[in-house]
Amino acid sequence: MTAKDVGVYLMGHRVALAIGVLPKPDHSLLMLTRVYPLGEHTHLPPGLTLTGLDDTGAPFFEVASRQQDNYIQFKFVADDGDRFSLQLTLDQATFVESFVV
Repeated sequence: MTAKDVGVYLMGHRVALAIGVLPKPDHSLLMLTRVYPLGEHTHLPPGLTLTGLDDTGAPFFEVASRQQDNYIQFKFVADDGDRFSLQLTLDQATFVESFVV
């Protein structure tokens, strides 16, 4: 499994955006995205959203943290060469990271 971990500050909260890539037998790739707190915090701030955006910028998934969540995640399948972005949003703060599979 390959992973990219991007440390991010949003509205004073330090979080990590991790993405793992697992090859599937049909030659597609299982993408596992996860957001978790860093530093002294053990839970994510409520209302933090992780959104997947396709290559046109259209959302194809969105998950949001609740009061008790110590991480949020989403899995999807991609093919070699696919382009997508992951967006983190908390209140008015936004962070976007782009990827090419």
